[in-house]
This record gives sequence, C-alpha cells and structure tokens, in this order.
Amino acid sequence: MATVPASKVVTANEAVKEELPEAVQVALGDLAGAAEEGLMALAAGLGLGALRELIEIEVAELCGPKGKHDPKRKATRWSSESGAVTLGGRRMAVERPRVRSADGAAACQRARPLLPGGGGVAS
Repeated sequence: MATVPASKVVTANEAVKEELPEAVQVALGDLAGAAEEGLMALAAGLGLGALRELIEIEVAELCGPKGKHDPKRKATRWSSESGAVTLGGRRMAVERPRVRSADGAAACQRARPLLPGGGGVAS
C-alpha cells in the first residue's frame, strides 16, 4: 500500500507560482463579489453565465464561429434584442441574439424554446 504525503499549509505567495490569465482573474473577482452579496446572487450570476454560454453555443451551431465567414452556413447573426429571465424569483435582463437564414428571408426558429415566452435565439 502506498503512503500518501501529509498535506502542507502554504502561504499565498507559495500557492501562486505563476499568474493566472486575465480572463480567469476577472471571473474569480466577479465570483468573489457575488459571493459577498449572498448565495442567491452567486447562483443567479452563475445561472446567467451558463445561459449566455448555451445561447452562444446554439448561435455558433447555426451560424458558425463569430468572425469566420463560411459560404455554406445556414444562418447569419442578425443583431440582438433585450429579453428577461426569472432567476431566484427576480427578473434579470439578458441580451438575446437574433439569427436569420443565410438568404435573409426569414428568422431561424429553434425546435424548443430557450427563453420564457417561446423565445428561442432567433424568434
């Protein structure tokens, strides 16, 4: 049976040997700020972040990566509009991207609604 080394308590200087990327530092700062406001604020912030990521993934599936032109794409990004979701009993504002078919004729529709009120990414 192998012996597991005992845990060692380290100082902050010993723990951080290299700088974290700036995006990670900002995210950790936001997370710490939300934790100070309370558990509900922390959960709501994490929920909004997850929602934004899900929306961006869906838009990328329809339109391809942002900033990359693809003549075979099915749809294009077409502005955005304000929306709202309920998290923790509070209405919170979100930006909902709009997506149109590549020929510009019609808005693309989702198979299942992502936002309340039947609003998917494109509707």
